[in-house]
Amino acid sequence: MNLDAIVVGAGPAGSTAARGIAERGGRVLLLDRAKFPRDKPCGGGVTVRCAELLPFSIEPIVEDVVTHARLRVRDGRDIERDAGGVITYMTQRRRLDAFLVERAQERGVEFRDGQTVTDVSRHGDGTYEVGTKDERHTARV
Repeated sequence: MNLDAIVVGAGPAGSTAARGIAERGGRVLLLDRAKFPRDKPCGGGVTVRCAELLPFSIEPIVEDVVTHARLRVRDGRDIERDAGGVITYMTQRRRLDAFLVERAQERGVEFRDGQTVTDVSRHGDGTYEVGTKDERHTARV
């Protein structure tokens, strides 16, 4: 496969980066060590600000919204905030990751899950080689 970029890690940052490169005409391989969909105990909240950075809506995977927050600070005081609107969209991380990978694939990103990267090396011509247990891939980035 003749690649422009190999992105390691199909979390929100990796999938979004891979999609962005593909949208600009790059041939991209996205690798993740986990089999998808995967459970991840963190990161099911997407702030409105982050959601607005995406060129598509995450509404299909939103399960709940947060409009009010209360925090207890070190001195024991409670700080409350009622935003008067949505602060954060809530979903399951497995749904978010799978959704973002699907959006990347729609732009031509090749996705391979269950692929643990074992080594990365740089060649004299400036290309990078990424190895997994079963495969080796070379790309410009």
